[in-house]
Amino acid sequence: MRSNDYRNCFAWSPQIIIPVLRFAVKHDIEAAFARSLAEKRLGLDIDHQGMTRPLIQLRTLGRFEIWLEDTLLIRGRDLTPRPQQYVATLIAAPGHELPRESLQEAMWPDAGQSSSKLYALRNRIKNVIAARHANIDVEAYFALRGSLARIEHAITDAQSFSSYVRRGLQHWRHNELWHAGNAFYAAHLLWHGGYFPTAPETDLVRDYRGELERLNQKRVIVWSEILIADGDIDEAVELLSSYFESDPTHNEVASRLHRLHFLNGDPVAAGKILQRHQAALYREGYPPEEVNCILEDICTDAGSFGSLLSP
Repeated sequence: MRSNDYRNCFAWSPQIIIPVLRFAVKHDIEAAFARSLAEKRLGLDIDHQGMTRPLIQLRTLGRFEIWLEDTLLIRGRDLTPRPQQYVATLIAAPGHELPRESLQEAMWPDAGQSSSKLYALRNRIKNVIAARHANIDVEAYFALRGSLARIEHAITDAQSFSSYVRRGLQHWRHNELWHAGNAFYAAHLLWHGGYFPTAPETDLVRDYRGELERLNQKRVIVWSEILIADGDIDEAVELLSSYFESDPTHNEVASRLHRLHFLNGDPVAAGKILQRHQAALYREGYPPEEVNCILEDICTDAGSFGSLLSP
């Protein structure tokens, strides 16, 4: 299966495939691939001894929710800002883990080192979940052991979104546009807004938010070009319009929407894009001279969409 990258187990029920995957991991037979199958297809984590644990799902794009299988454990409003910041910072960290000292410094940069604060935050999360779901072993997922704080046995929509977008961009660079479109569509289904919007920022949270926003911008720009090349103008307009609603200051998106509306023979809609873009730029403090130059460039831009398709 691994050599051919087969990831669908047709006609294999979980009762059949789980023992096979557990055996493979325990005996180190393509263990990484077996664990990946268990995670992606079954929502399970398999440790090196072949023991399984269901993965928690951390939904962080445009919201915050923790799910276990089909059960919603908590959502953002169930936690105060500090516990949210704790979770958001760990999710943003490589491997969802940080040395305790680094996490403390990220959250309390002007305070002294005190691990008791981290335990207090972790215990707040534990208590909120336990009050609703007493059978959940929270410490197995939100670990504070030794010198590390980490989130274990978890999958995040942000990580999946990033993976799909990067895969789509790779296909695009190889001119594999159909595959790129499929990857961008999978990412589209996950994107409900920016990363963990209710969590107070740390440096890690701010940087991760920015990284995901940039990936989303790239996804929208490149995918719109693929749609246009396929003649799916209405879908491209819908995609760009959705992004423009959230960020009317984005010059490239505004320019493309303006041109598409003109191509569709709708100068009124094109004019409204310019008006909204102008108003948004003024709200952001752009000087009138710069705004006028931006709008003039949009109006006089006669470049073809097709020329932008080269990776």
